[in-house]
Amino acid sequence: MKSEAHECGPEYCCDTGHMGAAHEVTYRDHELAVAALVQDHFAELGSRDVGVVVEMGSLSRRMGPTELRELAAVLVDYAETLNDLAVRLTTLRAER
Repeated sequence: MKSEAHECGPEYCCDTGHMGAAHEVTYRDHELAVAALVQDHFAELGSRDVGVVVEMGSLSRRMGPTELRELAAVLVDYAETLNDLAVRLTTLRAER
């Protein structure tokens, strides 16, 4: 005997998607970004491949490996900028 989940036709499965654990980054109780593995097995439009959904400010999109690496590089560069600004600020405050 089939289970009820298998009795429905594929037309009812198009909205069925799977999402992995959310990977969040916060700073002082402020959510900065969330990322999670996703796959839409029965998607009629778009990709059925496994991807990663990234939500960060106004950015909210599904990405593949290349886009994720590009975003990571931008964030690493920005982290270096923030560290440089912290050093400069420390210097400016010490000169007062």
